Amino acid sequence: METWFSIVHRKAIRRGVAHFKDAIQRFLDAWNERKHTFVRVKTADQVLRGYNQKPISGPAH
Repeated sequence: METWFSIVHRKAIRRGVAHFKDAIQRFLDAWNERKHTFVRVKTADQVLRGYNQKPISGPAH
């Protein structure tokens, strides 16, 4: 999302608020034309294993 908002800021907001809505719609349309399928590289078990780590100790104050 951060990258998306950065692109929107550079391409749309700097050109003025009046064109903001149309600029966002054009950006979304162009983005969706180039979309591709999300490919998973890890299994669910591999992802969940990373969440079962010991928590980091809290601050010592």
